[in-house]
Amino acid sequence: DKAQAWLDNPDDKVIAKEFITELEGDITSIDSLVSFANSPAATKIFGEEGAKYCDCAACTAGLKILEGKDIILK
Repeated sequence: DKAQAWLDNPDDKVIAKEFITELEGDITSIDSLVSFANSPAATKIFGEEGAKYCDCAACTAGLKILEGKDIILK
């Protein structure tokens, strides 16, 4: 919502500041990710076996490409 508000009003510095504040809070370090992945909270969310792949936009796109690898490698 904050990103869309900024895209709709790129010259509004109040909206820009709100967007940047939100974005800063959304970025996760690798150390934090590893700690979370090994935590009881992650087990509760993803189950005992966990998620098989990362679900970020880059990994999701990569998995889609790999689904068609036979076509690409023909």
